Amino acid sequence: MRRLTILVKNLFVMTVLILSASNAMAQHELLTPMYGNPKLKAYLLEHPASANKIGALIDTVDLPFVDDFSYGGVYPTADLWTDNYVFVNSQFLVIQ
Repeated sequence: MRRLTILVKNLFVMTVLILSASNAMAQHELLTPMYGNPKLKAYLLEHPASANKIGALIDTVDLPFVDDFSYGGVYPTADLWTDNYVFVNSQFLVIQ
């Protein structure tokens, strides 16, 4: 009987230790603000004229239209878009 009591106590202590260790080592999500985009900063240093370039309203396009953003640069083409308030990321690909 005494041996069973010691076994139950040891099992309880081991369970508490395992659960507390797993909680202590758990990874939690942490939201941090984004202070800038290093790719966009590098692009603007290489292409300073793009910083002030805003697409002009020249004509309409037939809807729906498709833009696959496969061209170079980090801004959308001014032929299809009226502003450049977007970052075109060619490094984040979707495999279909």
